Amino acid sequence: MKALQSLSKILLIITSFNNIAITQSFNFELDSIVLDLMNIQKVPGVILALIENGKLIKISSYGYADFDKKLALQSNHGFNVGSISKTFTAWGIMKLVEEEKIDLSDSVSKFELPCLGHIDQQDLDQITIRDLLQHTAGLSVHGYEGYNQMQELPSVCESLQGLKRKEEKVFVEHPSGSTFQYSGGGYTILQMIITKVSGIPFTHFMEKELFRKLDMKNTTFLIDHKVLERSASIYDTSYHQLSFEYFTAQAAAGLQTSIEDMSKFVLAHFTSNEVISSESISILQEGSQQSKNNYASGYMIMERFGSFTLHGHGGSNDGWQAGMMIDMKHKSGFIMLTNGMNGKAVIFPTLMKWGIARKKRMEVK
Repeated sequence: MKALQSLSKILLIITSFNNIAITQSFNFELDSIVLDLMNIQKVPGVILALIENGKLIKISSYGYADFDKKLALQSNHGFNVGSISKTFTAWGIMKLVEEEKIDLSDSVSKFELPCLGHIDQQDLDQITIRDLLQHTAGLSVHGYEGYNQMQELPSVCESLQGLKRKEEKVFVEHPSGSTFQYSGGGYTILQMIITKVSGIPFTHFMEKELFRKLDMKNTTFLIDHKVLERSASIYDTSYHQLSFEYFTAQAAAGLQTSIEDMSKFVLAHFTSNEVISSESISILQEGSQQSKNNYASGYMIMERFGSFTLHGHGGSNDGWQAGMMIDMKHKSGFIMLTNGMNGKAVIFPTLMKWGIARKKRMEVK
């Protein structure tokens, strides 16, 4: 019996050492990989956060927030995270569901949105909030280009009706529920629903009901001079600085945040929080049949590593590339924010390296 206990202890120690070795090896390789990729892809700045077992274990910054001034990137610098905005919007919707102000099966027509007068009433009767969240409403407008000046921004109604840019007009292309068709336009409708139901602007609702409650002090959909002052600058593939862009379609693409705040958001998935319940998070992460379980409600689903499933989202706007992936079962996560056009070519290989390293640690166990 004692011999068996001793053997168990030895095996436990060996396993522990192997896990430490794998982790240290990954951390060593990670810095080298990121820096090499940044150089190859000409991405000025990258910031990364890793979460394991419900704890933030690493925040690392590489390169510059301002390439021209050689201003080092810090953990409180702001980044636009593009379509990761949709995950936050989904939380806002579920907040209203928990308050019994809306239901995921409610049709869009219920909210009597005057900005959608150009869409046939019968189509609006068929489109549900769940359809909008899951990109199964059959709507147009995959994504949005930003505007270089705040003064140029159209109203939400003008955007939905394509009055300023024809390509922003949201209309029905396929019967609701018939297929998966990614639509940022659908999230602009969700933005209007949140405003209508809550009685306050979308930006204020998200600030009050999400960001404050999660202590996300550097996160906002409302861009002002203070936000611009702490924002990283953005660059093309030749290190030429690009202009900051503004979005009417805030729910789809307009969130400005920091790596510190993104880490708080990911951690909120694993513990009781003041915004939505774990049951609501599970509902949001249920994959749709139309997407073949590759997309849920504001979450992409990644099944690449066998040992675990990842839920999250990517984000892409001019000069900004971001990635967030969460392993709910093991309370772990990966977040990377970049300020270069080719940032995706840094994010994805690093994410894959992280996933493979985690898989190896699980195999050792």
